[in-house]
Amino acid sequence: MAAIFVVISHVWATNGVIGKPLGFDYIGGYGVDIFFVISGFIMCYTIKDVFVSPRKEALSFLTKRILRIYPVYFIIASPAIIYLMHQHVAFGGTLSVYDVIGNFLLLPTFTQNPDYHMFYYVAWSLCYEMMFYALFALLMCFCKRKTTLILSMIAFIVGMVVFVQTFRLQGQMLGWVNITYMIGDSLMINFALGCVAFLVYSQIRNVSIKPLMAIGIIALLIAIGIINAQHQAYRLFSFGITSFAIVMIALYTKLPDIEKSKTETICVYLGNASYSIYLFHLYVVFASEKIYSIVPIQKDVTGAILSLVAVILGCIFYTFIEKPLNRIIHGRVYRRLHA
Repeated sequence: MAAIFVVISHVWATNGVIGKPLGFDYIGGYGVDIFFVISGFIMCYTIKDVFVSPRKEALSFLTKRILRIYPVYFIIASPAIIYLMHQHVAFGGTLSVYDVIGNFLLLPTFTQNPDYHMFYYVAWSLCYEMMFYALFALLMCFCKRKTTLILSMIAFIVGMVVFVQTFRLQGQMLGWVNITYMIGDSLMINFALGCVAFLVYSQIRNVSIKPLMAIGIIALLIAIGIINAQHQAYRLFSFGITSFAIVMIALYTKLPDIEKSKTETICVYLGNASYSIYLFHLYVVFASEKIYSIVPIQKDVTGAILSLVAVILGCIFYTFIEKPLNRIIHGRVYRRLHA
């Protein structure tokens, strides 16, 4: 759902009549918040309960996340990054070595350079992801148990953001990739909320929400978040808290046995393909301006079709490239990490 929200926001957006009143210009941001909460939950869910060798476990964790993020990113984003950098220079712009390295390695600026940005612009959120992974691995070095690590992570992230904002130490946004902005951004708290979601879910399992009720509650939460955002409410309250609630509702939703296998299969597949969808859809965005200008049909219809095409292309990439690639990485690299 998170990746599809981003696709709709970027591809369909306010082209047409219904996008603006339905908040399509905000729904992409909502998708990012949901994605960060889910990421925090998954990191807690997948690690061991006890770390026999914390530093070794931390290195293994970070290596796995790097192998999960970078290969697919390189394959999808590299052609666009190279082309956009070439265009940037051709039109009189300049590139530093760090501009190139940072764009490929998903690094923020540490010098508050106002010209630094991600040429493949959706990659800014991956900079946040990598920062979260780095902090998670760092704290893992000093923890023996999963619970200790999770509580430490929650305290560290919330404390960091509160400290930076309280003492007004936060830098300018600068394309979302300024480290002095990131450390005080409430978006970081979404990762902590994902950790909280895991703690709650691991302790309370005897809750069951019917699908129709879950759909209704989630739709209401999405509407509340968008309305709050349209009224310029603080993002943590517009999207962060509601994203946490959406994830919790999804975790406790129980499907009837008749519907369970098919629905779960589709949801799991889309969830697995979400990274490819998120990255690959930008190529449809690049082409959409031209398509909107030449296609002689209503823009909302065009937007819906283009959004569907973007999701399908992402799924195709996942099925034929990302999934086999991950299988190779799991087979050849992960085994060595556990050897």
